Amino acid sequence: MKKNIKISYLLKDDNQIEDYEKIPMLSENKSIYEVLILNDGLGGIRLKEKPVKIYQHDPSFGEGPEEWKKMFPLSNWGFYLAYDGDQPIAAMALAYKTKGCHMLSNRDDLVVVWDIRVSPSYKGQGIGKRLIDLAYAWAKERKCREIKVETQNNNVNACKFYQCQGFKLGTIDSHAYQNESETMLLWYKAIV
Repeated sequence: MKKNIKISYLLKDDNQIEDYEKIPMLSENKSIYEVLILNDGLGGIRLKEKPVKIYQHDPSFGEGPEEWKKMFPLSNWGFYLAYDGDQPIAAMALAYKTKGCHMLSNRDDLVVVWDIRVSPSYKGQGIGKRLIDLAYAWAKERKCREIKVETQNNNVNACKFYQCQGFKLGTIDSHAYQNESETMLLWYKAIV
């Protein structure tokens, strides 16, 4: 039986930030979205779910607040951490108004869910939804118009999760990564 899950907002100098990187970002994939470009793009684009062998991947290996500090000033970022007792079990980083952060598209009215992770044994319990609700409120406080999040076609579970949270697919970029087998999918949610 799980204890009472508590989610707290972290300050950048908070010693809890070390707990963030303790949370694994593993996903079990049973399918991918195959990106079908119809009639050289003039006929549209279709995502077709295709079964694959189950594999786990950790796209964030070696990434976390300590690495992000080397790339960006984090003064405008928000961090949330969820605990079960004193065990860190989920976390989220939100990027906002950060010079040099291409995902923000030079917009002051956009928040990017830079990272979200839930320990595998806690998935499916509504923690991710609670984090996205907090992201929405955080973006609304800053008078933003949208929230944006990046997924890949090989993480169908994440795509379905964001769709269920009210995000709409806005960009499909099959040339975003050096690995030609991965396609970038950008999801957007309007702040109303």
